[in-house]
Amino acid sequence: MFHQDWNTISIGNPSKQKVEKTIIPRRGDNAEIDHQKKIENDTENFAIVKIPNSLSKEIMEIRARLKLTQKEAANKLNIQLNVYTELENGKALYSNKTKQLVNKLERIFGIKFKK
Repeated sequence: MFHQDWNTISIGNPSKQKVEKTIIPRRGDNAEIDHQKKIENDTENFAIVKIPNSLSKEIMEIRARLKLTQKEAANKLNIQLNVYTELENGKALYSNKTKQLVNKLERIFGIKFKK
């Protein structure tokens, strides 16, 4: 057995082994690091404002009183049915577009919402 090679062999590429890198900020990167810290420490509340439930119930009651279906009301407003349904269900975002839509409802139905 003198012909046997007893040297250890490591399989794989040693240059591809995991090496932990230390990131040293370059000059000018301080602004980016400060921005990242600011984002991490931000405590601002990002709540999504939906249409008030009282307003959506009012819209539903007025439509029922006028004996219109949701589809007919959506057609009068020139909007899609799903947009009108979200408005009545209280799932619509309370944005400027929604406020304009409510104002248009007031004009078409001839009523004033309590908002």
